[in-house]
Amino acid sequence: MVKKSFFTTSQNRVVYYELDYRENTEVVVFLNGLSDSIESWNPVKAYFKGNQSTLFIDLIGQGKSMVEEINKRESHNLDFKISVEEQALAIKEVWDSLKINSKFHLLGFSYGGGVAIRAATLFPELIDKLILFLPYIIRLDLAFPIQRMWAGQMGFLKNLSLFKPQMNALGDSYQKIIRDYMNFRFSKHIPDNDVRRVSMDLTEGIMPFNAFDYFDLLPEQSVHLITVEHDTLVPKSLYYEIWSRLPESKKCSWLNIKDGEHLIFEQAPLYCAQWIEKVLNFKNRTSPRTFEGNSYRMETREKPENAPYPPFSPHSKIS
Repeated sequence: MVKKSFFTTSQNRVVYYELDYRENTEVVVFLNGLSDSIESWNPVKAYFKGNQSTLFIDLIGQGKSMVEEINKRESHNLDFKISVEEQALAIKEVWDSLKINSKFHLLGFSYGGGVAIRAATLFPELIDKLILFLPYIIRLDLAFPIQRMWAGQMGFLKNLSLFKPQMNALGDSYQKIIRDYMNFRFSKHIPDNDVRRVSMDLTEGIMPFNAFDYFDLLPEQSVHLITVEHDTLVPKSLYYEIWSRLPESKKCSWLNIKDGEHLIFEQAPLYCAQWIEKVLNFKNRTSPRTFEGNSYRMETREKPENAPYPPFSPHSKIS
């Protein structure tokens, strides 16, 4: 039987979860994308074979958690600029309340991937496999190294007393531009004003987080990265940078889906479900494994050490 429940954190914020626990099975915890809810996993969940227990969580400001909190407080002016640390600690509090005496696999998509990374560094003793689908790593206006260099120069000028007033005013104006842009961009996909405002707040809450700073703290041999080649939100180069900057001791596998887009769970739910179950069965190896996938043809190829990828099938759309 699936347990469905609301949980109030120590910070008096609301989290909703659904636990399908089965004795003597491993638990997989699922974290949603930014404006998603537990229901967004339904296309993938339909293909699971039921060999594991699952815990789906609407983080603070997501899905039923957001609706419950807004209704409970009778206010539409709640602050949802939640840090990754607060979201991560909410996960641990939920887990502790369930009294399950084991580690768990943590799977996060996009925004949930960023939260998963921080959670894995705050309580690594609880994490087995860290499965990251298109994870948030750094704010997108710093996605390219040259942008980070420019931001560093601006930060230096901001700390000089001579330029501080002007730089603070410039920073405030830039933040307003960012929020106006988010409102415009999100309005196409999130027509509800309350949900869009909360999504914008959540975005601002995670923006100070730079996951690169925490890679060294991740559990050993834990990271399974999944990226796509045609993401319209995140530059492809950032995904390649993630894998190159992860310490070798943290890496387990990287799958790059060559025909994939950001909404990969809607595009290829069966392929994603099968890959998740495959990753859960991976055994630790001394060296990380790299794969390329074609979700349309339901094909995956592994790159041998010091050799090129073998070809996809002759009928594949990708060669």
